[in-house]
Amino acid sequence: EGSPLASPEMLPPPGDAPSEHGSGHAPSTDLVGEVLGNTQFEVVIPLAVYTFLLQLCRTSVLPATPVLAHEIGIPAAVYGLTIFTTPLARLLANNPCTFWSDEYGRAPVLRWAWGLNMGSILVGGLTTNMAVLATSRALLGFSQGASLVGTANVLSDISVPAERSRTMAFNRGAMFAG
Repeated sequence: EGSPLASPEMLPPPGDAPSEHGSGHAPSTDLVGEVLGNTQFEVVIPLAVYTFLLQLCRTSVLPATPVLAHEIGIPAAVYGLTIFTTPLARLLANNPCTFWSDEYGRAPVLRWAWGLNMGSILVGGLTTNMAVLATSRALLGFSQGASLVGTANVLSDISVPAERSRTMAFNRGAMFAG
């Protein structure tokens, strides 16, 4: 005779088999919480730290930029035009970065954003004329465009509709804190 564990009386009806996470009908909220908790720890928090540091690097040079422009003889009106290069570059970077994020992955776009940000700080520190300053500001804009696209795509990929706003808010808070 067989084991009592294998007898038909001991087995649940088909489709109603219990799993390690609940009744077999739907995943338990513990499993959802566990997955979201792991995602929070493994992806959301490191991405928020990345966003915070990137924004901190960007904003740390802003107070010195007008002083630098004045010291190298850039008139205020022309300096205003160099400031315009940042949002223009961010706008121009949006669609290509979205395509590259889908084509090559989120991580390469985020690495590219970090590299461009560091490049913009380096070029900004070597500024001797308006063209170099405008180049620095353009690199900053491309960096911002890439990081905004990359982080939004990563956070959309890992979030579920019920948790999406909380997932996004954590990263936005890190950006504003930086």
